[in-house]
Amino acid sequence: MIFTDDGTAGDLISEIRHIKERDAFRVFAFCVMGNHYHVGLQTQEIPLWRSMLSIQANIARRHNRKRKVLGPLWQSRYKARVVEEQTYFDQLLAYIHLNPVAAGVIDDPAQYRWSGHSELLGTRKADLIDVEKTLVSFGSTLREARSRYLDFVRMYAETRCARAGVRSLPWWSTVMNDDETVAPEFGERYQDYDGNPVDVDRPSVALVSLSEYFCECLDVDIGDLASRSTTKAVANLRAMFAAIAIEYYHHPATGVARLLNKHPGSVSRYVEDGWRLRKTEEFREVLKTIDRTARASYTNDMVVSNPDPRL
Repeated sequence: MIFTDDGTAGDLISEIRHIKERDAFRVFAFCVMGNHYHVGLQTQEIPLWRSMLSIQANIARRHNRKRKVLGPLWQSRYKARVVEEQTYFDQLLAYIHLNPVAAGVIDDPAQYRWSGHSELLGTRKADLIDVEKTLVSFGSTLREARSRYLDFVRMYAETRCARAGVRSLPWWSTVMNDDETVAPEFGERYQDYDGNPVDVDRPSVALVSLSEYFCECLDVDIGDLASRSTTKAVANLRAMFAAIAIEYYHHPATGVARLLNKHPGSVSRYVEDGWRLRKTEEFREVLKTIDRTARASYTNDMVVSNPDPRL
């Protein structure tokens, strides 16, 4: 059991909220159970795999720190399906929010704290759910939509699907490949140049400072990266910087896009290209140098901020 108390469940919801703000996806439904969670969402420019990688890596790191343990937290990669039909979308909302009822935890989904049901009903502040976008098909006014949504959930609760496993649901059971929406090359547990996972602790570094470390290491100018050049050399520089900034130092793609004067969707492609370069000697050396510079700068800041009172 992972989410065994309010703190761990709250940590996951807070992390999803943080990555939602960073990657600008919409959340339609969510529910955190003891050993798993469900989220219904719609991505924008940022691909799903990148958002999920951040969420699960950050939660694993926080969980292991709190319990002073090592090793992977998740049993396997997340599973995802595309839901395109309105009927299936409505069923998805009800299925996710009825999870604790089907599990016998509570009788009324409104009693369950760690789901989006109460946010949709307006009985709790909508901190994660995009309420109006979610309920737009249920009614012409928010009051009408909430009433019809609640009626639908109550009706769906009486069906067999509400108590069935996820693999028997109509939008899931017709697909045999669990990795349908996940590019296989991004499913591995990423490692750095020392064989460590990429979610190891690194000091927080401002994006501008990170770009300066990168440019100094390679003797280039940030203007080169932000230029319109399409040469292979410049493309590789952008790819390396985007991968290091986003996947190793956890900066949002939108921030990198602003710095490079590029579209966020283009930056996501840079990250993909960067991962293909990560095993090259140049990539490893650049990352090593940036890590050393960042840690040295962080240590110096700590010394200045916390002077020894005996001196």
